[in-house]
Amino acid sequence: MKGSFSLLSSKKLLECVECTRRFSLRDIADGFYWPIAGVCMNCYLFLAKNSRYCFAKQFDPDHVDCSKFCPDRGVCGVLSARIERGILEI
Repeated sequence: MKGSFSLLSSKKLLECVECTRRFSLRDIADGFYWPIAGVCMNCYLFLAKNSRYCFAKQFDPDHVDCSKFCPDRGVCGVLSARIERGILEI
């Protein structure tokens, strides 16, 4: 059993629902894949860069569109905060 987590963490078990690229548990820990949404960071960054989407641009947790209807509200809030603080660059 020793070392079984490290073996499991390198297997690409999870798939992005947008681009179908596969990700490991290590990728989740490193922030490259968001299992709660099934979407990878590359696809979220595409949304953030695209002017047709509000994702990570105008997140307002009090607005009904963000708080009730957006399926990506959790990730959007995290990425918006990182962008505002200068931790993440788009």
